[in-house]
Amino acid sequence: MFASYAYNDSTYDDDVINNSTPTPTVIPTAGESVVNSPKNLFKADLNYDTGSFYAKLSMAYTDERFFSYIGNAKVDGYTVSDLSLGYRFSGNPLLEGLDVQLNVTN
Repeated sequence: MFASYAYNDSTYDDDVINNSTPTPTVIPTAGESVVNSPKNLFKADLNYDTGSFYAKLSMAYTDERFFSYIGNAKVDGYTVSDLSLGYRFSGNPLLEGLDVQLNVTN
């Protein structure tokens, strides 16, 4: 079994000043979350292996995250899961070393 968790609280320190126009514009980014930085990430794997039969179940969660610099547009969080099942053949010279595996991903 394996599991990991990460917490991220990254924000911009200052506003951005756009000097490329005749009148400078202040874009209020101070204190906003850094673009594409989810606060929470979680990953877990569960493995099983008898030598012949093996399986792995994985799950990963990514929290919502903003995709605008002023925090007014975000992408929802999501979870993905994967499953692998397999069998290793042994004891038969014709099938020795053969593995059959089924993967389901989303």
